[in-house]
Amino acid sequence: MSRGRLANAVVALLILLAASACGGGNGAPSTKANVATAGCAAARVHYRPYAGMQKGLRPLPWISASAQAKFVGRLVGHLFYYPAQKVWQRKRLARFRIYSGGQSPDGRFSMKILWQLRSGGESGPSLLRIRGKRLDGNGSFSQIAEGANQFPSIIDVPAPGCWRLTLRTDNTTGRVTVIALSRK
Repeated sequence: MSRGRLANAVVALLILLAASACGGGNGAPSTKANVATAGCAAARVHYRPYAGMQKGLRPLPWISASAQAKFVGRLVGHLFYYPAQKVWQRKRLARFRIYSGGQSPDGRFSMKILWQLRSGGESGPSLLRIRGKRLDGNGSFSQIAEGANQFPSIIDVPAPGCWRLTLRTDNTTGRVTVIALSRK
């Protein structure tokens, strides 16, 4: 890389870091989080309803967990906390993010996701197993959500970073990657 290109890249990075540091409590990730999660291939957040979405869920952004070929069905996560985190929804941030610790920095809302099994069956499994594995460092966690085709959860990622969530029912497995931001 030439000196000119390197200098331009450094200046661009410094501008990005300075803008992030000025984010304050408006939902912008801290400088440290930007550096740590810059390469995280987090899932795409969808802001338009999908075909057949229940009326009450239509205002909510959603994500789709990538299905594993040997399983049937598809898991969709409705992001209940996105409307409360207004800057994320207003800016229509493309990549899935969450706060670590299961709550927003001000403690006003939880990281609630309603996972919906879209398999077309009448009555689905009663448990959804959620396993998290940190991709940019050490760490893991597991949770269980109960339901039948719909599984309410408050995702409690233990630390900031890039995490892969593996979601498993009796007949469906999906994966989704998320950027976890610090509550501080």
